[in-house]
Amino acid sequence: MTVNGARIRSALRHPSTVTRTLAVVVSFFAVASGAQVSPDAHWRTLRTPHFRVTFSDGLEATARRAAGSAERAYEGLAKELAEPRATIDLVVADNVDASNGYTTPFPTPRVVIYARPTVDVGTLKFLDDWIDLVVTHELAHVFHMDRVRGLWRVGQWVFGRNPFLFPNTYSPSWLAEGVAVHYESKLTGAGRVYGTDFGALVRAHENDGTVPGPHQLSAATPLYPLGNLAYVYGTQLVEKAVSHGGPDGMRKFVDVSAGRIIPYLLNTNAAAAFGIGFDSAYTEWADSAHRDAQRLLRRGRPPTALVTGAWNATRARWVDANTIIYAGADPGHVPSLREVSVRGGAVRDAGVRNTNDVTTPLAGGWRVFAQQEFLDPYTSRSDLWVERNGDQRRLTTGARVTHPDARICDGAGNDNPRFCVAAVQLGPGTAQLVEARVRADGSELTITPLAPASGTALYSEPRWSHAGDRIAATYHGPNGVSAIAIFQDVGRATPTVEY
Repeated sequence: MTVNGARIRSALRHPSTVTRTLAVVVSFFAVASGAQVSPDAHWRTLRTPHFRVTFSDGLEATARRAAGSAERAYEGLAKELAEPRATIDLVVADNVDASNGYTTPFPTPRVVIYARPTVDVGTLKFLDDWIDLVVTHELAHVFHMDRVRGLWRVGQWVFGRNPFLFPNTYSPSWLAEGVAVHYESKLTGAGRVYGTDFGALVRAHENDGTVPGPHQLSAATPLYPLGNLAYVYGTQLVEKAVSHGGPDGMRKFVDVSAGRIIPYLLNTNAAAAFGIGFDSAYTEWADSAHRDAQRLLRRGRPPTALVTGAWNATRARWVDANTIIYAGADPGHVPSLREVSVRGGAVRDAGVRNTNDVTTPLAGGWRVFAQQEFLDPYTSRSDLWVERNGDQRRLTTGARVTHPDARICDGAGNDNPRFCVAAVQLGPGTAQLVEARVRADGSELTITPLAPASGTALYSEPRWSHAGDRIAATYHGPNGVSAIAIFQDVGRATPTVEY
């Protein structure tokens, strides 16, 4: 997922044909260079009726789950849209600690997913099974982009699966993602159509008076929430159009678009399939969204904003009674640790970061955090770091540890204290709760699992109790079950757990 799914597409809605073609060329090379799995890994392949499932070492269990999800999604999508014309390559990789995936229709229809559960992605928490959601979303792109009719089909008969001869790949990002999100929810009964985050993001824009126009719904926008803008508003727009078109509206739209010689006539295509153009659908939806946002706003007093104008302000932690640190990013600065007073005043940078993970402030000026670094040209892993007086030290290498919440469990008054860190350790398709114990100089490292690694029982966002004897974490179980797990007597061989 990007589920920002990388693909050949134009992100602009009204430019000239030359500009659109250049955008496609640039996107092609961006996908080719930036969406790289490890070429030197040991890869194996299993086959299903519609897929070649290729996976690297340690991922067989995840790959088999993905294969099952893919066949179920294929069966559902085949009832909605015309089937792809070739066996689909499904690649399951684990060389980056990111929840992501992408799709391309050439030279073969291909889906790549990364085997990191989506447990900490706010917009992707409403689901029954993260693999089902990711695979269904990306496979919907295949069904959409592989459809070719008319002169485009003749062109492919002559030139083969040429990247410039797939008319639906010229769709703007909001449309491509809106179609995929529509099916991720329709076929799984969960996902972002039924979740609450997209509605909250829409209301935030309404309340701030920053509602984007239809021409601004690009995945490459600098507007909040950046690449997610195409997903948020594209989903609302597609759902509104589909509500006018009846049960066969989406099939008609994809087929009409796949045969249109000029692939940019989106309003014409939508009117032919749904009975309403996208411009009219957007106006209709935007009016109701504005009324809903205003009605909710009148129900209570809005909170006082400590930070404004930011892209992100997440993972907040108290430093003292008046000061908060958080992971932040905005149009003028790279991601960094930020500090702000609840009494008002300017935000200031408090440390360099390359990811938006948690930083825990501790006595003596110590700060424990996690961020990602490359281990080789293709592998990026999340590790523990410590910082004091601006000096940073890496505590682990390749440990795949994220979401750290730390406390000083020994040596608080000296220059080499021991940290006890409640964290999530990533594995192939797993997110396991662990306790790490490590000295500030990186010595005496131990990482102890608090629960077995599992592809279906996942954890995120752990926090220590004030007494240091318990850890609370979010538990994500099978069939969409979520709960707060309390691990009692942490430090013993087998802590008890309550859900």
